Amino acid sequence: MMTLAMLLCAPLHAQDQPDNGYEVQLSVTTFGVGGLAREGEWTGIQVQMQDLGSSSRDIVLRMEIPDEDGDLTQYDRVVTANPGVLQSFWLYAWLPYRSAGSEFVLKAFEAVNKILNTRKDWKQLERAYRKMIHRIIGESGREDLKYNLFYTLGIIYRDRQRNFEAAAEAFKTAASFKPDDPQ
Repeated sequence: MMTLAMLLCAPLHAQDQPDNGYEVQLSVTTFGVGGLAREGEWTGIQVQMQDLGSSSRDIVLRMEIPDEDGDLTQYDRVVTANPGVLQSFWLYAWLPYRSAGSEFVLKAFEAVNKILNTRKDWKQLERAYRKMIHRIIGESGREDLKYNLFYTLGIIYRDRQRNFEAAAEAFKTAASFKPDDPQ
């Protein structure tokens, strides 16, 4: 079943079902060469995307594939969406051995971090990080991601907003996810 440096992403509610009320429609049209993919090798995945938004924007396509140890590997590609236009893109991913029967997940995200850094909109960047943290804070087993999000939020507070008290709190929270890290 087919259900992309750290890049902060905001979900766009993408699905592979047409007319479902989501902003981005996704479908996998080709998986491998001639519909065949070999385990233990790179494979091409052709994705069709239609953005129902109102303006052009950068979208991150992400393919999540569980590896042999059960960890999720993520393969990303940033593309520029043209609203209302059916577009086709290729993603390339390494298929681990013993991946037969595994569920691969395809997602679309708006590339918020890039946009807000370019605009130097530090308040919105802070909000975007806090939203991402809020979405994943209750999930178990994502300590590296939580650490990275809180650490980056601390940098935003310290270097961009000069809010040293909030920065110290964010760095303290980040450290709680990696207590043995000397940083």
